[in-house]
Amino acid sequence: MSYREHDGDDKKRFNWIPSIIRHDFVRKFIALFFACLVYFTVSIKVGEVTNIQGVAVRISLPQGLVDKDTEVKKVRVTLRGSKRALSSVTASDIKIKLDVAMDKFVPSMPYSIKIDAHDIRTPVGTRVSGVTPSFLTLNLEEEESKEVTIQAKFNSLRKLPSDLKVDKVKLTPSAVTLTGPKSLIDEIEKISTVPIPLDSTTLESFEYQVKLTAIPGVKIIPGEVKAQVDIVKEFVSKMFKSIPIKVLGNSQGQHLKVELLTSPHAEVTLSGTKGNITNFKPEKIKPYIDISGFDKPGTYMVDLRCWIDDQGIKVTNIYPKQVQIKVTRE
Repeated sequence: MSYREHDGDDKKRFNWIPSIIRHDFVRKFIALFFACLVYFTVSIKVGEVTNIQGVAVRISLPQGLVDKDTEVKKVRVTLRGSKRALSSVTASDIKIKLDVAMDKFVPSMPYSIKIDAHDIRTPVGTRVSGVTPSFLTLNLEEEESKEVTIQAKFNSLRKLPSDLKVDKVKLTPSAVTLTGPKSLIDEIEKISTVPIPLDSTTLESFEYQVKLTAIPGVKIIPGEVKAQVDIVKEFVSKMFKSIPIKVLGNSQGQHLKVELLTSPHAEVTLSGTKGNITNFKPEKIKPYIDISGFDKPGTYMVDLRCWIDDQGIKVTNIYPKQVQIKVTRE
């Protein structure tokens, strides 16, 4: 098939397109493109205006500086565009990024930065008409890093069973690095964990991965540590006063009478687990003297002893150690 025949076939193939369009198509297409472009540009310039509240501003800081104000800064952006383009625009569709220049930073002085139109990116079909406020004041400060120790914190030590207590806590690592504004970092000597949970079911030592308490504006590395919590039985001592002294024995069958010449009461100190001591009844304490070895009248010093009906509790002290008695015939 010749070139002329092939060209004729192509013309027949596009016969369905009106000749007004087919004739000089490229020039007409270019004219249509620019017409649309002009329409689009004009529609933006003379279109409607809307205000978008709460547009977040992202601040890019050079290394070594930090913003003490942790709250995200927001502005109002005025947009112009067609009604259709503006109808779906939200604050999250608008992007604002400001760069802080290190050479303009002056320690202990506010840093003012202007928001220009070229700092703002808006959706297609809209353009920036204005921004309020157009200047932001930043509270910048030099950044500092510091290593501090960690203090373990618990939700409530009283939730443990009454016989148990936290003996010690080993934290790994034992220190963390804080990074933030110099004035803030200088004031921090230690950091605490979030509360480590304890309750009535805590009966033995345990390991727990615990986060550290957040400090606004400060980076904490690492943000959590391993806590080895040692749970042990808690032993306490308690003094019981004014416990009646009992007299035991019958003086080997002799008709003798015993009289206490010193106080008929004793002070007894007991030791044991906290739960046992807390719940112990004073009437279970039996301080006594044994007179079964005495068979003659007279005045004597007798050792004071004590009996406790509880194997989990020990007598650690009795006062007085001895009492004076007088033995007479009945």
